[in-house]
Amino acid sequence: MLLKSKISPLGLFLDPELNKPYHEARLGKLTSSEWYHLMAKEGIGKGGYSYIYRKVGEALSGRPAKDDVVVNATEHGLDYEREGLMKFGKQAGLKGAVLVQKLIIDDERCGGTPDGILILNDSEDGLYHNVKTIEVKCPYSFDGYIRAWKCKTPADLKKEKPDWYWQVLHQMFICDCLQGYFVAYQPFFSKGGLNVIEFRKIDLVPEFKLIAERKQQAISIFESTFKELTQ
Repeated sequence: MLLKSKISPLGLFLDPELNKPYHEARLGKLTSSEWYHLMAKEGIGKGGYSYIYRKVGEALSGRPAKDDVVVNATEHGLDYEREGLMKFGKQAGLKGAVLVQKLIIDDERCGGTPDGILILNDSEDGLYHNVKTIEVKCPYSFDGYIRAWKCKTPADLKKEKPDWYWQVLHQMFICDCLQGYFVAYQPFFSKGGLNVIEFRKIDLVPEFKLIAERKQQAISIFESTFKELTQ
């Protein structure tokens, strides 16, 4: 069940000039796209601490820790992710409303932006009772896409691209949904241009428990570091 209040009015637009409020709202937040930094087998290691410290720096400065560098691969993804979302919806025969690239604010320190949130049941109690997340990737290189296309299960994706794997799971976590989809899309292939992997929470319960544990650990590190710097 997804609290409607978690869905911010902010989202991504094709015109980058319109995205300033969205990027400002993400400052200081641990987000789905970089959640993999917190999911190392050994725990929140050096990479996880560096990620948390960058986010503390954002909260203190109001500036992004990393400048957005627009390169061919980035532009390719922005241009075609929504097209891939529509292709997937048509192929899957999805029924229901789809929220496109809306910022989900899980709490003060965490959030994420699924490329799509499929809403199957609306209600008047402040909750969406049945939702599914959709994350679309459009690898720029042909070999990168084919590697993603060859992944047929969540386990395959975890092995090939753990950052994408944890991104999908974290999006499902913050939206409190039982199913999610990973979609790889290549707009220029005459055949094999779409690959879909279904994620089911019931098959991945230990992973979701681990996300919850790492979230609490990361927030604790964030808050203690923030306090030390502001005393």
